[in-house]
Amino acid sequence: MNIRLVDEVYDDLRMSRDWYDSKRDGLGEEFVELFFDVVNGLPHLTGRSAVDETGYRPKRMTRFTAV
Repeated sequence: MNIRLVDEVYDDLRMSRDWYDSKRDGLGEEFVELFFDVVNGLPHLTGRSAVDETGYRPKRMTRFTAV
C-alpha cells in the first residue's frame, strides 16, 4: 500500500506543529514525529478498525486527540 499525502496535509502539519510549540517548546516536533509514525504504520493496520460515518477507518493519535 502506498500512502500519498497531499500538500494540504503538510500545511496543516506545519500549523499544528507551530500551535503545539506555542503551548510547550518541542511539543510540536513530538506531534510531527508521532504523526509520521502513525502514517508509516497504516499499511499494517488495514481492516483492523471499523468504518466510521465518513466511510473511512479512523486512526487516532491518542496523545494528541482532542476531546
